[in-house]
Amino acid sequence: MDIKNAPSFCNACGRETDHDILWLEEVGVELPDGAVQEKKVIAVRCRGCKECAIREETWYYDLGEDGERTALEYYPPRLWVDRLHGSTH
Repeated sequence: MDIKNAPSFCNACGRETDHDILWLEEVGVELPDGAVQEKKVIAVRCRGCKECAIREETWYYDLGEDGERTALEYYPPRLWVDRLHGSTH
């Protein structure tokens, strides 16, 4: 991910768009096996409609390996994605 751009899903635009990163916090925890789990909380703003959201990523880093994203959540939730999959909440 580019430090200034985070392609993200936008509720207002209804698709993935480029988002500016407004704020970023990273917190890592070393696991007993020496691997690291890292949580990134990112405040983003759509470059098109200017809607803001919080993007929360969880990463897992094994010793000597590149990181693997294990979770991705948005706040508020990406509502249009729920509609595509038939969710009613």
